[in-house]
Amino acid sequence: MIAPSKALIKIIDKLKSNNVKACINKSNIKIDIDLTKTNFSKISPLLYAIVNKFEKVYLVFIEGVPFCLMPDAAHHLIYTKKNEVVYERDNICKECKYCKLCPGWMVENVAQNIRTKGINDLPREIVFEVTNKCNLNCPLCFSQKGSRELPLGRIKALIDECVELGIKIVRFTGGEPLFYKDINEALDYARSKKLHIILNTNATVVSNETERILKCCVDDMLISFQGFNSASEKILTQCSVDFKEKIHNIARFNSQIALVRLGTIISRTLINNFSKYFYLIKSLGIKNWELYRPMACSQSEEFNITCKDILKLMKQIKLKKLQGNDIMIANPIPFCITKDINLSHHVLTGAEFDDGHSRLVVDTRGFLKPSYSIPENLGNSIKDAWEKPFLKKIHSLDYLPRNCQNCFSLRWCKGGSRLWAKITHGNYFDIDPLMDQEREKQI
Repeated sequence: MIAPSKALIKIIDKLKSNNVKACINKSNIKIDIDLTKTNFSKISPLLYAIVNKFEKVYLVFIEGVPFCLMPDAAHHLIYTKKNEVVYERDNICKECKYCKLCPGWMVENVAQNIRTKGINDLPREIVFEVTNKCNLNCPLCFSQKGSRELPLGRIKALIDECVELGIKIVRFTGGEPLFYKDINEALDYARSKKLHIILNTNATVVSNETERILKCCVDDMLISFQGFNSASEKILTQCSVDFKEKIHNIARFNSQIALVRLGTIISRTLINNFSKYFYLIKSLGIKNWELYRPMACSQSEEFNITCKDILKLMKQIKLKKLQGNDIMIANPIPFCITKDINLSHHVLTGAEFDDGHSRLVVDTRGFLKPSYSIPENLGNSIKDAWEKPFLKKIHSLDYLPRNCQNCFSLRWCKGGSRLWAKITHGNYFDIDPLMDQEREKQI
């Protein structure tokens, strides 16, 4: 049981004074809103205060708010059809990306003139694999090492399409994107279009000129962080790097860039040394740590991760999150890996950021694909790629078993990994092998 802070209790009390039902139950915050009885513009800052300040420790669920009123907090919203309530859906609703989850607007709410526009059904982010050059040789890297580079003209053309469509986030990755000869110009161009820029890097190759452009252009940096010391870094990247210099670079970037996150592929080394990783990261002042399920078969015992391994890691993560640390397993794992649904929601992000659910990746060959590790060619245009039947089928989730369709966690979990379904069963639209055995029996 988490003792709620005075600040949280104060916000809850303010919500209640505005005719909102709100309660703190163990590690959950549940808020139930009737928009016919409260002024949404008045309570909206209170809702965002809870989400922004307390989601690392509590599961926050907000009922009764349509997705288009809080699109940037949609993963906290539960908006389902209620009996004896009349709903209205028009063309705006039908074109909204949350159409399948949303029954529409309650007629009483429409009358109150709080109606807003729908959320465009487009990718949230476009990722550019600008080069497959890299100075490391990580065994499970999705990028095949070589000398191929994405033409700068192609990057600029797709950035222009992002601006035209209203997509506001772009990411530069590789290989190691700081080896890309035109990285400075690519970053400058994205910044000139007022886009939010994410850069993935291993933080081992930083020149003074590169540091200058990164400080000016990058809003969010994700740094590959595989080992907790020189020896483990060498094993997990299969390269010798100056680990002390890498740690120094991470600390520098953390003082220069608005958000710095670390990303680690789950390995046996990580599971057995979780606390050593955690305290090193904490000493660097890094608050955001993402862990990733391996996205390839491996003959190495190091990356042969079982359900038991993941469950052990999930419990370790939850203990640290209860201390206010932001640690998540940030790629697809079925939420039914454990019967403890609170544990799943606390430490798993689900598949939202993979498999083409919210972003597209531009290969060094210049075509768009659903994710780093699914190589299906979706074509050259963002809008056309998003409409491809292959991707539409992934988005539909109709291929998942009956129990998945009825599961409360489906909108987050999305049935786990399409890549692992393909690896295990030869079909992207089969089940994730981490699904619990009981569910497999019911298919």
